[in-house]
Amino acid sequence: FHILGIETRETSHAALLAWLLDPHASHGMGPEPLRRFILLAARMDASGSMLDAVDIDHLDLADALTETEQWIDVPGTERRRRLDILVSAALPGEADAKPVLVLEYKVDATEGEDQTADYARWAATQPLQFGEREVLPLQVYLCPVVSDDCAPASPFVTMGYDAYLGWADGVSGLEKTEQAAMLLDEWRACLQVRNDVVDEAQEALTAKLEENHGDALALLRGAGRPELAAYQHVVDQHAEVLTQLGVRIRRRGRASKGYSGTVALTREVLQASLDETLWSISGGGGSLRAVLLPFVRQVATWANSKERLSGLRMQLFADRPKNGRFRIVLEVVGDLAGADRETSLAMRLHGGDAVRAALEAVDDGLPFRQKATCVRFDVDVPAIGEVEADTDDAAAAYRGALERVAARVARLEGALVAWCDSALPRQLEDAQGST
Repeated sequence: FHILGIETRETSHAALLAWLLDPHASHGMGPEPLRRFILLAARMDASGSMLDAVDIDHLDLADALTETEQWIDVPGTERRRRLDILVSAALPGEADAKPVLVLEYKVDATEGEDQTADYARWAATQPLQFGEREVLPLQVYLCPVVSDDCAPASPFVTMGYDAYLGWADGVSGLEKTEQAAMLLDEWRACLQVRNDVVDEAQEALTAKLEENHGDALALLRGAGRPELAAYQHVVDQHAEVLTQLGVRIRRRGRASKGYSGTVALTREVLQASLDETLWSISGGGGSLRAVLLPFVRQVATWANSKERLSGLRMQLFADRPKNGRFRIVLEVVGDLAGADRETSLAMRLHGGDAVRAALEAVDDGLPFRQKATCVRFDVDVPAIGEVEADTDDAAAAYRGALERVAARVARLEGALVAWCDSALPRQLEDAQGST
């Protein structure tokens, strides 16, 4: 791919992605790549107007139709546009497939004038009905680097190559044909050639920075606005990296669609409340995760491998608020190394059930959920209804509510560690017996 220069050819990229998203294609993975992709996109949606994770579970993705280069008529104009990828699927109780994913793929070029606005105008005429809820198809703008300077029209979500490559890495672990394995390996290597893709070494680099410069990072994390203002030019230049390291950067000027004041404050609150020896907290710009380290260590011991924060794990996850509601979930996610998809799924589901049972003995009033989502804490943030409103100052009004959630999680730490030490090894052995 790299030798042929394919890493800069949009049509080649779009065609290969469409092939992977086609459940009927010869890759042998069925609808799983499509399900994972739209679930990733749904988690990025801050508007709350498009398909969400619950809706996706009700779609008949096994019979989804994936098309490329599809012409559409832009409502209210005489223009015609060509969609890079369009995926349609049947809704519950309906025989005909309807558009569920609109995707514009940009490798190097930026979008044409009003391009995504026209796509969004067309998608607005294709609503999806789930009971009394009406939502829009997912609309994704896929590009190498997420930037507000070339942000697409609302409600498009921007997916950068870092998240995209993470999806590709996950798909590469699925059972597939030899042809698909070869193409995926070449394609992932092609993506990694680009210097704007973040690879898996980022976690290791973050850990090394923590180890070598922990005192300096702690000083930066505790610094207020006046102290940071003295180094504002450096802070602005490295804002993304500093945010990843947990330094809370107060954004000036217009709001960034990639930054959430609520998420940044949540990271600060969790770091102050949770036992730092038990959690690895990352993110803090638009989303965050706090991985429970005893869980990861048990999995690594069982697999006789190094600890992987991207494999099977238990984590706290929070994405930016949607429609005045902020959610922090405790969930079991990821795949078990060396196991097939069904075994990993069963492990997540059994883990979710077992953790809920263990936590119920500690606090039976917890907001329990189902399947692999153990607990979900909902925080009402009515003043943050739009992305632009998700500023540091707006989030500060909800510090008390976030601190109460963090304190509640802290009270669960003992039960979680005990479960990881006693029950998790047995579940891993059971999973091994089923493979």
